Amino acid sequence: MMARSTEAYATCRRLEIDGNSRLKCTIAACCFSEDSLYQDASIQALQSRGVRFVSCHTSVEEAARGFIKQDGLFVEPEEVANDMVERALQGVIIVPSLAAALAVFQCEGHYSYMAA
Repeated sequence: MMARSTEAYATCRRLEIDGNSRLKCTIAACCFSEDSLYQDASIQALQSRGVRFVSCHTSVEEAARGFIKQDGLFVEPEEVANDMVERALQGVIIVPSLAAALAVFQCEGHYSYMAA
């Protein structure tokens, strides 16, 4: 159960500094319960808790070109990319350039993590 709670640990922990300026971490007990909503790390569960997912259209186009080459298709990359965008998970925000969007998010203080 401890391994499944890694993400929940990061979400639920509260850092406090005691009188001796030593860092002490208090973990909310709810995180380690099998019934905790923090155990569900599915995209849908994360979205219900306010997480927003952003996808890069430039990367989608590059992936489309890769699929065309890999599968020996005779279609335009834009056609495959448009098909991929149409089938993106509900709630995923497609931006023209993820690098530019992240710079904006960082300036506004809304950025916390990126995986590529």
